[in-house]
Amino acid sequence: MRVLSRRLVRFTAAAVVGGMALAAALAQEGDATVAFTLFKGEENSVTLGSWGSGRAEASRGDNGKVLMGDYSIKVTTHGTYQGGRIDFAKPVDLSAALANPRCYLRMRASFNATQEVVDLSGFGQKKAAAAFEHMRFLFIMADGSQYEVVRPLDIPPSEDPDSYVPVTMPLLALKKAAKKPLSGNGARLASLVISGDKFDSFYVGEMDILTDDTEISVADLEDQIAFADNETTFVGDAEGGASTLKFSWDWDASDGIQEDDTGRIVKHVFPARIFRGGEQIHKTVVTLTVSDVDGVKKPMTKTLALEIGR
Repeated sequence: MRVLSRRLVRFTAAAVVGGMALAAALAQEGDATVAFTLFKGEENSVTLGSWGSGRAEASRGDNGKVLMGDYSIKVTTHGTYQGGRIDFAKPVDLSAALANPRCYLRMRASFNATQEVVDLSGFGQKKAAAAFEHMRFLFIMADGSQYEVVRPLDIPPSEDPDSYVPVTMPLLALKKAAKKPLSGNGARLASLVISGDKFDSFYVGEMDILTDDTEISVADLEDQIAFADNETTFVGDAEGGASTLKFSWDWDASDGIQEDDTGRIVKHVFPARIFRGGEQIHKTVVTLTVSDVDGVKKPMTKTLALEIGR
């Protein structure tokens, strides 16, 4: 899953029934723009409980990290299969959202972890991070069926390490997990179980469904100087709306574009053996390809002509 960064995702409100369900007519339109709220801190909108040894509970007051409304949801997870259960007061009709491959479930979450982000000048700063490599979502539908979706979790650096960051996943992932068309009560979400792959707690301040029509855009790679047998840092900067992005790096375009490394920030050592004869400067082309892990959006690339000194 992908957490949204600074750029706004374009979405338009669709018909909402009691703030939870869509007008049935929209379900017939696969390209309909869909947006509605699942949770925003309102009393009696959800019932919270446990799944295994994990739990979900209301968090209120000054220390409750309330994002909006009366409370946030504190989820304590003891591993991939132990988390918090959220039961909706009324099953949520996902029919219209499931018909549009660009519809996403967005959860605005606050994690306790931070990451040290180092820029090319070597200066570091602590920013928000995810405590997990993967999160597990168990969708329990009104007809009793259950579908498991496990998603990678990637959080771009945010300015405030204590802030709420959007965590998203396409409802296309739910359709793939179901392996069949969902309709009627089979398309109505009764409960959602959330867990992470480690022991930790985090807060959920809001959940909603949105339509994301943005495409992937990638910033130019920053010029820099590299030296053989020395570590060089490369930083990818891309926007993909609600998509979970994969950053793939190729260190030498002359032998074909391959995936030599992955990650938003990577370090690489160019070995001295790349030098031919008595050359003092070796030239190469570094290629960054940013792709949507769900294949909904077209991948984009950026290249950097890099000179490597001995």
